[in-house]
Amino acid sequence: MAAAKTPTSVIFESLQGSWRLKRNLNSGLPGFPSGIFEGTATFSPRVPTAHTTAAELLYAEQGELKTENGFTLRANRKYIYRYNAVEDKISAWFVKEDTKSDEGKEEVDYLFHDIETEKVNSSAATVGRGEHLCEKDMYWAYYEFRMPQVMEEGEKGMDVFGVRYKVKGPAKDYTSDTAYERTFGSHVTVRLEDALLRAGKPNDFRDRLFNSLDDGRSLRSLRAVSRVLYDLADHQPGRLFRELYIKTPLQEPEPSTSLELIVPFCRRLQITLLEKSLLDERKDTQSTDDRLSQSGTRSVSSTTVGNNAWGRLGQASGRRATAGLLEQDSMAQKLNSPNEQYSQHAARRCWLNVFSRCHQLETLELCVHGDSGWPGRTEVESGIVDIRNALEWSDVPKLREVKLVPIHAMGIVHLRWSGLSAFGPVASLNNDLLIWQRLHLLDIRLQNPLVNGKLSRAQQLMFKKILYDYLRSFAPTLCRLHFLWLDGEGPSPLRLHTEAGLEDRRPLYWHSLRELRLGNITQAHGSIELVGDRFPKLEKLQMLRPHARPSGLNGDDSWVDVLPCKAPSDPSTMTRRTGSSLYSRDTEGESFFRPSGISSTSRTIPVMLDLGKESE
Repeated sequence: MAAAKTPTSVIFESLQGSWRLKRNLNSGLPGFPSGIFEGTATFSPRVPTAHTTAAELLYAEQGELKTENGFTLRANRKYIYRYNAVEDKISAWFVKEDTKSDEGKEEVDYLFHDIETEKVNSSAATVGRGEHLCEKDMYWAYYEFRMPQVMEEGEKGMDVFGVRYKVKGPAKDYTSDTAYERTFGSHVTVRLEDALLRAGKPNDFRDRLFNSLDDGRSLRSLRAVSRVLYDLADHQPGRLFRELYIKTPLQEPEPSTSLELIVPFCRRLQITLLEKSLLDERKDTQSTDDRLSQSGTRSVSSTTVGNNAWGRLGQASGRRATAGLLEQDSMAQKLNSPNEQYSQHAARRCWLNVFSRCHQLETLELCVHGDSGWPGRTEVESGIVDIRNALEWSDVPKLREVKLVPIHAMGIVHLRWSGLSAFGPVASLNNDLLIWQRLHLLDIRLQNPLVNGKLSRAQQLMFKKILYDYLRSFAPTLCRLHFLWLDGEGPSPLRLHTEAGLEDRRPLYWHSLRELRLGNITQAHGSIELVGDRFPKLEKLQMLRPHARPSGLNGDDSWVDVLPCKAPSDPSTMTRRTGSSLYSRDTEGESFFRPSGISSTSRTIPVMLDLGKESE
């Protein structure tokens, strides 16, 4: 029959696990630092090493001490705690110095102090006291353990406790107050760590858990719980860095070693392009590495490596691409000042070094915050050209999705890659070899320059022609197109050939398109009528719901499925309809569409289902 547990034995069991700690050091001597120490600590069970000991815990802490004079010091320590069941007593012991670095083989040295526990009346706290004489300096230890008043069977209880040391003597004079808080609930961390450490085969518990947390954020949060989970997550860095975020312009145009080390694991890369003045307003001085991120905090732990480490990740391929692009661009740089030449050279080399290592990249998202008017080529547009050129000169074999969310008019101008009108050096005269011809998805959320009055008529016509040419370059190969106007309705990308000044252009024929999303477009009726003839493989057509919230544009709830019937092949037989928008046109009792999921009393039809009927 098992012996009944005592309050002291329950406290000892409750220590097991991982803890966050914060320690205040106050020294009365100038030679001993005062400050705040923050870090983590673990109490890990181990095989008892004395016959009088019923259980042992290895205590290990590590963290940083920030002193009052501004210094930051890394520190760690280890003790061994023992529980003697005969005496019902906890004791703390030093670890032999020459075994501290030998993980799992730490040896007990000599006694630090015994902990005499007693329950404090009218309080949930149990206090413990001990003392130790270190030569001529005296240590007084005071523990305060806070156990819950009620514990369910199997619960270990304690989630917080504190320790105070008062040290007085000829060599030392300080107090140390430490607060401990469990990092992951009661004993969950230790049990989880044990299960993950035992697992290691493909498709076992660890593999399935990490796969389910592989969203670019959750795994990094788990990594911060304890040292064991930190090491387990770092063992497979590809899971940690599948989503990366970069903001430009980079304050250091030279490529970052940490960035080059982690981009080979990246599957989704978001690059935000801002004017430098806007970036300075949003953030104070910040290093390139600090602008990388994956969940909420948008920061990636920096990796300290030697300067030669990036060479092992494909230096040769990056050099070849860099040399080719910079050689092709040398004539253009002759027209610039020396400072501009260096800046352009460094920026393009940086992006080439990044993209030449992106062997797993599947999705590239450009968030371009440029002038929605017609500003010409600013640093934002120069950044777009650098990124586009670097992509074309790099081998990114798995890139299949490009999202321009948002993009402005001049962004489209500088993203052109087909024909002689493209900016920058040409990577290949064979368009079939370019990365753009391998894309499956193109997602464009375009800031409408036609509604703010910033463009002259000539500029509006020029922009429509450029947009038509840009979309035409994707028409033969693209599988999925998402197109949304921001800031107001704009012309349908399917009917640009009907705009004034573009009547000589042919309608675009989308040979491979299977999915189409359109939002905030005019002439929605006419756009859908073209679907039958111009999209032979189309399987899915969606329109943006009226009054859809910007925060929900990525979800299916903001989009309405439209199932077109085959439209008449002769456009001249169709009756012209009035009304600029699918979302505002009243049916007047007749409709080309059969509303689905809409009240029969509604006269505004946001979804079109039947194109077979002609209105009278």
